[in-house]
Amino acid sequence: MEFNHTLILTGNRTDFDNSRARMVQSFERSVSDDDSVRLPRRREAYMAYPFPHLRIYPRRGGWVSLLALIMVIMLAGMCLALLTNVGQDTVMADNYRGMTETRMALDSGMEFFTYELIHSGVNGSLTGTALLTDLSTHLKTNLNGSANLAGQAVTYDGSTTITIPAISFAGGRSFSAQITMPTTTTVRLTTTGYYTSGIGANQKVLQRQASVDFNPKSSGVFGYAFYSKGALNMGNNTTLSGGDIYSDAAGTAVSIGSGTITGNICLSNASASVSLGGAKLNGTISKGVAIATPPAPDRTLYAALATNIVTASTNMSSGTFKNIRIKANVNPNIGNVTLQGVVYIESPNNVKFNGSTNFTGIIVCDDPAQGSTDAQNTLYFANSTTFYGVEGLPNTPDFATLRVLPGTSILAPGFGLQFFNNMGGAAGVIAVKSITAKNNLSAAIAGQLMIYGSSGVTFQNNATLTLTPTGKIPPGFTGYGQFSLAVDSTTYVEK
Repeated sequence: MEFNHTLILTGNRTDFDNSRARMVQSFERSVSDDDSVRLPRRREAYMAYPFPHLRIYPRRGGWVSLLALIMVIMLAGMCLALLTNVGQDTVMADNYRGMTETRMALDSGMEFFTYELIHSGVNGSLTGTALLTDLSTHLKTNLNGSANLAGQAVTYDGSTTITIPAISFAGGRSFSAQITMPTTTTVRLTTTGYYTSGIGANQKVLQRQASVDFNPKSSGVFGYAFYSKGALNMGNNTTLSGGDIYSDAAGTAVSIGSGTITGNICLSNASASVSLGGAKLNGTISKGVAIATPPAPDRTLYAALATNIVTASTNMSSGTFKNIRIKANVNPNIGNVTLQGVVYIESPNNVKFNGSTNFTGIIVCDDPAQGSTDAQNTLYFANSTTFYGVEGLPNTPDFATLRVLPGTSILAPGFGLQFFNNMGGAAGVIAVKSITAKNNLSAAIAGQLMIYGSSGVTFQNNATLTLTPTGKIPPGFTGYGQFSLAVDSTTYVEK
């Protein structure tokens, strides 16, 4: 029901009040029968309205307020959803960053430790605990006391595990490693990358781990018992034992009349051939193997020790000579003498050992002088000679430096070596430009035989050579440039 009444304001104040009273009475009568209109208990409340127009509506159900409340709730829900999405996106971005940073730390650690292992200088011919022990020694030498470890240290439990502590770098990243040996010939590197964010109670550390295996790899030419840049030509009744043979030669790289070769024959030239004649090969023939580059000689130490000068006027038919230096173009004929320490030979020189030589030490030769020929740079042994190692020298001050450098007997990559009769043996590596043995060679060499020249090797009949490579890098060489551990990328596994 709707009631409408208009009050026209005329006359004085009394007339106005009377008119208003009449209006209210009329209104009361109009609505008395309508229950939908509820009047205030106090009639006087209506008398207080001084409005010229008065309109009374029936009471509604509050729909506007309800709609407003719904809108508020909807807006609040939308704001809450927006805040929730923003929070989730922030968490996802933080997690992604953490994963990325951890991955970067792991990759950096794997690269760093791989470099350290392959450049460690470990003896690749060792196996088992001996290999792990040698590796731990090299890693301690290379890393302990370095800025990378910041006062920490590489540790080794003595049998199974090498531990490298965490190395930290910018951005909360760090990495650590453990090195184990799942088999006697496999070294396993396990690297863990870390990313640390936050401080105090809000700090969190993410980590990721991966492993890769390394296989011991003998160091270049030192992995072969017999290395030759040229061909190996051997007659009847030849026996070569103790390890593998390597040749860079083209054509017939290895030929033998009869006898036995106990190891493998490895040829860098894929088109080269092997002529075994009536000989027995216990190993296999491999062609196209990786080229092995021979190391360069390092004569510096030995040159400094050779302080006693031999000239053309020096009588070397007999006597004892210690730490000598044979000047160029002396071309000495050496008789029944005792040689101790360093025998340093300048080039050119054609040195003949005609008598019975008692030799303990090392022979070191210069590179061939410019313009000199192979015939002007030779070592010739007429009779059987045994080269005893430097460790057998007297324990006196003049040999103190040399005694602790065993492993090399002849360091002469530019000189040819000739044996007319038997050679008794050598206590270390023999490195020469070529080697020729004419009669009944029988020798045991505690090391490798390395031939640097293309003339290679010529053995007449009845040669028996037993080589015992140590696998270690002997003194007097540099630039061998081969890693002792080779990574096997197919074994990479993330955990």
